[in-house]
Amino acid sequence: MGVTLSRAIQWSSDGNKLENSLLNNDILTEIMLFTEYFSESHPEEARLTFSEPLQWKTSLEVSDFTSEIYDVREGSVMSQEHDDNGRPLLLLNPPDITVHSFYHLSNILQLNKNKNRKEVQACLEANKEVVKKIFGPDTPSINEDHLFNILCQLDEKLLDIAVKPINREGRLSPAAVNTEIDLLKTFCGTGEMRLLKSVRYTSDYVFSNGCRSPPWRQMDGEICSLIIETCDTEPTLFITCNTNGVFLDEGLKRRGGGGEKSYNAVESYNSPVINEVFKDLVTLLKNKSSHFAEVADEEVLEYCTFISFNRFKLCLISSIIILIVKIVIVGFHFSDRFSYSLQLLLVLKCSRWQFLNI
Repeated sequence: MGVTLSRAIQWSSDGNKLENSLLNNDILTEIMLFTEYFSESHPEEARLTFSEPLQWKTSLEVSDFTSEIYDVREGSVMSQEHDDNGRPLLLLNPPDITVHSFYHLSNILQLNKNKNRKEVQACLEANKEVVKKIFGPDTPSINEDHLFNILCQLDEKLLDIAVKPINREGRLSPAAVNTEIDLLKTFCGTGEMRLLKSVRYTSDYVFSNGCRSPPWRQMDGEICSLIIETCDTEPTLFITCNTNGVFLDEGLKRRGGGGEKSYNAVESYNSPVINEVFKDLVTLLKNKSSHFAEVADEEVLEYCTFISFNRFKLCLISSIIILIVKIVIVGFHFSDRFSYSLQLLLVLKCSRWQFLNI
């Protein structure tokens, strides 16, 4: 939840409250369902005690705690379970509540389901560093390691929720970028007429949405990163494709093209260094490589000529076939030879006109 809370959830201008938005609602709903059924799904991990308790102002009342696992005393509630220091794992002194484990977080959300979403929001607003409070500043212990992995899986789900609207809003899509890259790869090779030496991704892993960048980089609209060798440009081009366009990424260059494979933790994320954004890869390459620009234009002209000539042949053949069928069906009479000759000349003339105007 660390990455999502810091980068995905939309906070108010003062940074103290969550905005009332569709994205926040989807994220809160996912967290609420995850926490509510955590004890059933992960009973052992639910019993682990947090490094620091989660504390917030609750809307729950003493009367909501009817379970036998809680003791109600003079307007307050405490759990019968205690930690090694004798502190109750749940303590309620309305409106303040303190919770030390997922077991009691899960119980809270089952007490009064009408208040679930409000409780989750209040907890997140008061505990922005949730992961640090759960595990502390040190690396999770062996017992905590499984819990950490479970929370990482939740974080990936939340990031996926956050990335979906970005993919819908972006000008470039993963499909469009991948199609352009596949096309460029077909023009790589040897010889003077090749467009490029090589085109390769920095990561072989493809997410379900078609992106190759890690989820936390997809949050900024990033689709993938590339290393492209042109025929006349030194050094190699390090390029990042984003929903807003493509650009040379100096940050990727400094990392030696490690790309997504080197992003094993959120802390390793560095914002790309952007100089100029282009609408697509071809436009960028034409701007940076004179060889690419020159040969690409020749290839396009040759391709268009090839297509035009084949369309001309198709048009001519179709017209002749139609004329032959007409002769067969209607029959050929010597008196009609002038009419058929005229039709054939018109076919040739029209076909030539279509070829010249394609």
